[in-house]
Amino acid sequence: MHIKNLTLHFISLTLLLSFFLVSNTLAQDTKNCSTQTVVASDPNLPVAVTDSEFAEYKQITSLTCSQTMIDQGLAFLEKSHNSQLCFPLYQNLVTAAIKLNDYDKAFEIGRKALASYPEHMLVMTQLATIASHQALTGKGFKYFSEGENYGRQALSLLQAGKMPSGYLNNEWNPYKVTLLADLYQSLGIFSLMNTCAEDAAKFLASSTELNPTQPYNYFLLAKAEVQLYRNGVRTPVNSLTSTGKFNSLNEQIVATYAHACVMTEDEKYKPLRKAIDYDIDMLSKVFPNLKSYLAQSIEATKAETNASLTKPAQQ
Repeated sequence: MHIKNLTLHFISLTLLLSFFLVSNTLAQDTKNCSTQTVVASDPNLPVAVTDSEFAEYKQITSLTCSQTMIDQGLAFLEKSHNSQLCFPLYQNLVTAAIKLNDYDKAFEIGRKALASYPEHMLVMTQLATIASHQALTGKGFKYFSEGENYGRQALSLLQAGKMPSGYLNNEWNPYKVTLLADLYQSLGIFSLMNTCAEDAAKFLASSTELNPTQPYNYFLLAKAEVQLYRNGVRTPVNSLTSTGKFNSLNEQIVATYAHACVMTEDEKYKPLRKAIDYDIDMLSKVFPNLKSYLAQSIEATKAETNASLTKPAQQ
């Protein structure tokens, strides 16, 4: 696989991305595990959870020290490898490794999880997120191909209607939205880094649609659209910000950056806003009127946002 190292200047995004790694698709809530039962006649199914197992699991997952959680969790997996609780515990342990910034350990644990549970889409999504953000922040492509494969496998499972162990439909459906948003973001990053701009735009638009309050998605989507423009595309692409109101791709690019600007006015988004402003400065050298069009688009975006916020109250 040819990976082109982007020179798109992702300024000061490392800390921001570290937050995303530990805030999305992490350890699942397993409050129902203690009440689950499994038909004992099927030797391929895990044994039912006992009270002592559940108490030990809760003690491990409540630990504040990530390294201790990993040590005790691995010991639990070794001695209770048939327990249902191994499934959610693997996800907790990958999360603990992420919090330690020990991505080698995260992949080591994740691979063990997938050896035992080949359809563990939650762990697959975690590993895909790690790999995509590692590449994006310039920390290397060590897990790039592996992470991309996990991301595509997880998406296929979700599209096939698979549901992880330990969930009921009413709990899984909202969690599935978060999972899909994370997967589409990661797959969008993989496609962007592979200079597959069309796929990147589709994935990132899907992620933005599922998680419209995530400015980082708009930033990446704008980059995918710019890459398409550089590839010779001039017509608007199918994305969240394209509703038939754009006459050209460059109009759509301005609108996407406008969304990113409006959503990064808060001080906590300062690193991301620096990257957005840098992109705009670079693009304005090619398109001299860009900043004036962007200012108009920002005002229009704010008006749309305010209208959507006041609409429920009017009803």
